[in-house]
Amino acid sequence: MISAYVEYGAFSCYGPAWQNKKFSLEHTGEEFNFFFEELVSNPSAMKKDNRKIRTAILIMSFALFAFLLTRSRWNAPILDRDLCSTVTVEVKGDVSEPGIYSLDRATATVAAAAAMAGCPWKIPGDTGSRKLMPGQSLEVLRGKPDATIRFGRMPGGALLACGLKLGLNSATLEELLLIPHMRHEIAGSIIERRKEKPWEGVDELSEISGVGPKTVQNFKDYLDADDTKQHGCN
Repeated sequence: MISAYVEYGAFSCYGPAWQNKKFSLEHTGEEFNFFFEELVSNPSAMKKDNRKIRTAILIMSFALFAFLLTRSRWNAPILDRDLCSTVTVEVKGDVSEPGIYSLDRATATVAAAAAMAGCPWKIPGDTGSRKLMPGQSLEVLRGKPDATIRFGRMPGGALLACGLKLGLNSATLEELLLIPHMRHEIAGSIIERRKEKPWEGVDELSEISGVGPKTVQNFKDYLDADDTKQHGCN
């Protein structure tokens, strides 16, 4: 609740009826408890000090402004994941601390990710300076003297948990079924269709029976047809 509180202030001259009154604006916007009935019932008191009445109106206006400002923040759009400034990758293999790491996009290289995971092995310069993409998986293999890096992609569950998207042309049936509201027959149709022709965009999912505009819009939060945009494996 957003509220403005007047205690023995602007309306103290109007007697006990005005003391300790609370002017409130409910979040629902359905209830404006401003005690206007008491103002109307005591017109002589209203004339005693117009300045104080204006002060009360100003307080109520501020409460309304604060409510509208807060509500606009609740409805603010969420930034697109592609604008994120970090790159999330998985590092596993011959490292002391395997796991999932987030790196600054500007400095997200193989060498940086391997170092975060405690890789003690030297990584060749060309490989170590290679830029990473969101969702990549790096498997560090011990070498003599240099380590070898095997590139892949993170498991589907890990991708979704990190806010990343699955590839329409690469996700398995089990991974597709992790998507909210994804039915088994739709997931199966996605896989069957790409055997004949690769998906070029999520909007093409409307070709599947039972997939309408709202469903397509929902799937855009979890699927991407451009598999090279993230978790590249080359």
